[in-house]
Amino acid sequence: MVGGGLLPEDIQTTRFSEHIVHFDENIAYGLGILKRSTFYGHNGSLPGFTTSMYHSPEKICTVIISFNSQLEDTIPDQLFARFVEILYGGDF
Repeated sequence: MVGGGLLPEDIQTTRFSEHIVHFDENIAYGLGILKRSTFYGHNGSLPGFTTSMYHSPEKICTVIISFNSQLEDTIPDQLFARFVEILYGGDF
């Protein structure tokens, strides 16, 4: 979905350029996609299953975190941020 090809080009362009909610300078949410610095993707959970998937076209890197539980004190985006910090330092 990040790389295109599934949606029409105009919708894909809108997904990457129009962010409806800005959480901070590096995190924003738009049309079904979450932007975390240079990474784009989404997270979600169902009872017993939690996942986050993000791709950075700039870094040519995909990070997928999936586990079969819901931990109250850990969410996949916290783990994503930690993995990216390990891979790229504080600049991701």
